[in-house]
Amino acid sequence: MDVAIKEKMVKLFNIAYFIAKEEVSFTMFPKLVALHQTNGLDLGSTYSNDQTCRIFITAICSCFFEELQQSLKSARFFSIMSDSSVDRSVKDQELIYCTYLQNGKPVNQLIQIVVLDHANSQGILDAILAGLLKVGVGEGDLKKQLVGFGCDGASVMLGMNNGVTARLQRLCPSLVPICDPNDKEASAAMKGRAKLVQQSLKQYKMLLFIHLMLDVLQELKQLSLLFQRDSLTLQIVSDGLQTTTLALVAMQLSRTNADDDTFNALKLRLTNSFCEFVSERFKSLETGVLKATSTLFDLSNWPENTTDLATFGTAELNAFMEHFHPVLETCEDFESVEAARREWLDLKVLIARHYRHLDSQVLWQRLIQCAIGKDGQ
Repeated sequence: MDVAIKEKMVKLFNIAYFIAKEEVSFTMFPKLVALHQTNGLDLGSTYSNDQTCRIFITAICSCFFEELQQSLKSARFFSIMSDSSVDRSVKDQELIYCTYLQNGKPVNQLIQIVVLDHANSQGILDAILAGLLKVGVGEGDLKKQLVGFGCDGASVMLGMNNGVTARLQRLCPSLVPICDPNDKEASAAMKGRAKLVQQSLKQYKMLLFIHLMLDVLQELKQLSLLFQRDSLTLQIVSDGLQTTTLALVAMQLSRTNADDDTFNALKLRLTNSFCEFVSERFKSLETGVLKATSTLFDLSNWPENTTDLATFGTAELNAFMEHFHPVLETCEDFESVEAARREWLDLKVLIARHYRHLDSQVLWQRLIQCAIGKDGQ
């Protein structure tokens, strides 16, 4: 391909990418090509049709898949997230995402959207495994690299023995699940409350309640936006949860004396319920390997005294290595438990003497980038 033809093809591929990115009809492709021709670009007429647009987008998709395969292949560990939806034909489908580190920074990628043959737990698990296999990740890779799984609180996901999470944990014992609780009582209460909406909207108490909900949802919106950040750490999550909890508690004191006793009681129950739900939803952050990780990598937990620093994190490091032992023992870069303990001591000395002044997130990203090298491996 000579230079002139290559330049035309690049522009045509860019137009096709725009079509896919903006989710518009392939029939817009020849119109956009004609627009560029009007603006002085010579793109020819050979490829100016919607069928070519489909071929170009398929080729672009293949390139993205190849890049994603290479990224997952080079990642030491990764986590997956899964959620169910329906397409326009009302077919059940599973959306599969993957999170991994690239050059020391977390990256979230859509893996696949897989149509479900069956909407039960085994059907969803099969869809997840099939979607991962399309990007070159088989069950053997999962056992070596998969460390986390995120999902919603549907019973099909959280069933103790046969839920998707339980089935996936049997495949990958070191898996850390992050899931919503399945609150059937709350669901039943919401169904009953819906029948009284029309009547309730005419009540003074309901108007006050709606305004209170606006305040509460504004705080939950900020928490939701925080959770959507790419560079998210356990420390940031913990701080965000504490901020939200304090904001909700403050609402118990923020109204004027014009509130009547009934509304005050309702407000107190509501804010307390929200705080209890947030605590229950994220209680896993305060136990096990997640608590250990948060303690190890949050510099605010590190003692100033040298004697205390010498023994700091030993129990948490042991808990971390014990939980991920099946994964670590298959990792080529992991030498031994004793080597990890020695490296932890060296790391504490290095940070305490030279990098204690840095923000935790900046520090760990910098150290990860130094450890993995320029090639991101």
